[in-house]
Amino acid sequence: MIAATEAACKKYFGAGYDDFRARIYAFFTQLGQNTPDYKNNPWGPPAVAVVKFSAKDIPAPVALRPASRGDIARMISDWFALCGASDMASQTLLKASQESGQARDAPEFMAALGLSEAASGRAFSAIAALEKAMAAKTVARPRAWRVLAQLRLDNILALHAPGYRLTKDELATITDPIAEAFAQSRASPQTSIQLAQVWTHTDIKPPKEYLDVLAARCRAQPDNLDLLEAVLPLLAKNGRADDARQLAEKSAQSVLSAGERKRLETLRAGLSKNAPAQQVSRASKPA
Repeated sequence: MIAATEAACKKYFGAGYDDFRARIYAFFTQLGQNTPDYKNNPWGPPAVAVVKFSAKDIPAPVALRPASRGDIARMISDWFALCGASDMASQTLLKASQESGQARDAPEFMAALGLSEAASGRAFSAIAALEKAMAAKTVARPRAWRVLAQLRLDNILALHAPGYRLTKDELATITDPIAEAFAQSRASPQTSIQLAQVWTHTDIKPPKEYLDVLAARCRAQPDNLDLLEAVLPLLAKNGRADDARQLAEKSAQSVLSAGERKRLETLRAGLSKNAPAQQVSRASKPA
């Protein structure tokens, strides 16, 4: 069979396997050197990576193991959730947590249970499950960290009168899980939005490194109006009004819908309110 296949290659391409491979390799290695069209290409000459593999590069076979009760419950719960049967999804996880100590000790299962409880409106049991899962420091699930932070914030605010301002210790219990979510997925706009919104509930100034991270996310996603509306006012309020206006100007150069452009203009108008006062104070300084 192999000989017949190589014979067909020789018949139709005029070369055997080894000769054909050598010709192809030589073609690509010389392509960018001898062809003016590629030499003058503004994107540069083509590059082809040729990698040789050996036996040591072959990954070890996947080690299979029987699925645990927690694993099975999570998969079935996810299936119910995808089918729109959220109550069945929740009941599947609850039943496993009640019947299996192994499931209750598995951080990934507890994270799934906590998210399910939060979605079902059972905040206290959600916090308990998520805190147990997060304590292991092994759960790579940014959404679980974000939900835990939001539940803690909601719980604190519910215990006080409207307008309550978070203390330093209370703030730390919320920003710590958000920071972990950042560490796992820096590109997520939801994490940046949540971090910016937390600072609207406290009189404590955000650290410079937090402002730097938020500004960087806005530079990376200038067309995300939800992100800009959350972050730019925070930057302006904390001595970085110029950065906020520059980021808004960069967003104006993005492809936006009519509704998004209207939101951006409203945002820019709010950011420019302090500009005249700043210009007057600068102009009043002696030369």
